[in-house]
Amino acid sequence: MIEQKHIDLFWTKVNKTDSCWNWTAAKCRDGYGLYSIKKLGQFKAHRFSLMSIGIDIPQGYVVMHHCDNPSCVNPAHLKPATVQENNKDKQNKRRQSFPKGTANAGAKLTDEQVRDIKLRARVGSRVGYNNGSNIKEIAAEYNVIHETIRLIARGVTWDHI
Repeated sequence: MIEQKHIDLFWTKVNKTDSCWNWTAAKCRDGYGLYSIKKLGQFKAHRFSLMSIGIDIPQGYVVMHHCDNPSCVNPAHLKPATVQENNKDKQNKRRQSFPKGTANAGAKLTDEQVRDIKLRARVGSRVGYNNGSNIKEIAAEYNVIHETIRLIARGVTWDHI
């Protein structure tokens, strides 16, 4: 149980507007508020907001913002959600972006290699075959799995090239 003095202090660090209630104290790099209580630890401000009004956040759940404002602590804009629900919400709102191509640290191919793959592995009536090159051969050549080549050929990945 959180003591009322900690709850009262929490709300003094909030700027309430007509919609979002913005956290004005410490924030982490991604813009989410941080609230520390000696001997209890540090909380994300949006989580503490719900806890302060008696809403249970099940273990393993996150707190999802309907307003998409990381510094907002308005309980009306927040709800407990699974990570999957939160990610689906981000995806539906097109807020989730991943670095493309060689800007992605996990990229195994270069832009030039992808251009070559796209030329050689055009998808037609026989998926993955064009001028004698097939997906498995190209995958072996570039040391990637054949699914990587198939997704490039279909324009699912590396679509910016």
